[in-house]
Amino acid sequence: MIQISHEENGGYVGRGYTRAMLEELCSDSGFHIEKSSGCSGYFSQKITKLYQKISIIRPLLAWVVILPFRALPPLLEPLFQKLFGVTDYSICMVASKPRFKP
Repeated sequence: MIQISHEENGGYVGRGYTRAMLEELCSDSGFHIEKSSGCSGYFSQKITKLYQKISIIRPLLAWVVILPFRALPPLLEPLFQKLFGVTDYSICMVASKPRFKP
């Protein structure tokens, strides 16, 4: 079970929003969603974790090691999501609020 920290220590602080929850929040606040997508899927997260582990030893080495893998996420994430139902780590959304009421 995940322990939720009540102080800012970099630990787990709470559950995030789902796409539906963000859409509802935008709608209730008067925002119009222009675009919604996701980022940082399974492969992106694994590559980032590899980079972080190697960069402890030598940051430049970490960059060189992960460079060839950076092309994989855009190619493999959609397929991996369809096959295994995994979702992106982050939800990206562009929304705007009309300046004038009709």
